[in-house]
Amino acid sequence: MSAKRAAQRIEKMPDSGSLSARHIFRGIEYIVSMFVRDEVVVVEAEDRLTADQWRAEFDARYIEDLTHKTGNFKQFKVFVNMLESALNKDSPSVSLDLLTYADLQSLREQKPGIGTNNIPGARAASQLATKRYLILTYTVEFDRIHYPLPLPYVGKPDPVHLQDINRKLNEEIKNLKNQLTKEAQSYQAEKKQKQLDNLLNEKENVEREYNTFQREVKHSSLADTAKEIRVLKKVVKNLEGELLKEKTKYQKILAKKSQENRDLLEELKEARANERNLRARCRNLTNELAMLKRQGAKIRQSPSAGSVSRTSSAKKTNYIPRRVTSQERKVTPQTRRRTRSPSPAVNIPRFDPTAYPFIKYKFTLTVSSLQRLVFCM
Repeated sequence: MSAKRAAQRIEKMPDSGSLSARHIFRGIEYIVSMFVRDEVVVVEAEDRLTADQWRAEFDARYIEDLTHKTGNFKQFKVFVNMLESALNKDSPSVSLDLLTYADLQSLREQKPGIGTNNIPGARAASQLATKRYLILTYTVEFDRIHYPLPLPYVGKPDPVHLQDINRKLNEEIKNLKNQLTKEAQSYQAEKKQKQLDNLLNEKENVEREYNTFQREVKHSSLADTAKEIRVLKKVVKNLEGELLKEKTKYQKILAKKSQENRDLLEELKEARANERNLRARCRNLTNELAMLKRQGAKIRQSPSAGSVSRTSSAKKTNYIPRRVTSQERKVTPQTRRRTRSPSPAVNIPRFDPTAYPFIKYKFTLTVSSLQRLVFCM
């Protein structure tokens, strides 16, 4: 029943702050809680596996006396802040430990005078065995201060009381859910209302702009509109005239280029015809040159006989020989072939050994010039 009374006493407290956290002390997991109201702090430790509970209340006077005995005085609010920081493990300078009476005695024997004189010395063994001490350790640069908080054993939670707490918690959860639903609905409604207001504002702005536009159109005169139409027609007419000029200019340029193309084609045809004529003339001259070479070679082979024959023939006939004297000679197959040459007007002059090299050089120059002309075209 002591556990029930303690729980009821805690429920009646108008909590200004509460905190719970899980801690493992010597391999056992505990739930350490603290409740603060005015100048009183309630500390509770519960074995998470067995549900055994240890709880105690400490007022501001007790806390300040305890810190004074340790040699490092702390005010009540400062001590509460240190305890909260140790529960949340926010700072490495403060830590928690849960000891039995035997552990505490061992600690007192190792380090006497650590500020545990407030623990009563004459107690029953059973009560001392069930008691626990929550040690708040404050670590400074060169020292460690321990603040022990004795927690009497209050037993296990009453099932009826737990059921009552469970029922209250369920009701609180239900109320919170309903409140959350209402807040969500209110938030959605507020959000939709805000969207609706924005749309209404946009609608009003559009209506204002439309009305302004209508007023501007209404106040604009027909004369201005007609003037604008005339200006636009004039601009269109000018653009059409420029387009027609450009089209005519393009057609003239196209006709001129076409005529130039036809003239170039005619010149190309004439050049090709001239090329063919020059090639044919070159072949004829080459044949004549070859024939003259053969005749010159034959004359060099028999110069005396030819000169004697020509001398006697001139004396007998008593006239200057003509340029063509091949008919008076003996007809040979070579002369017969020469008479059938495509150049019928070839007159073989009297052989002059000194003039032959000059004639040969002249023909060579003529052929070379014709060949270069043909290649250049």
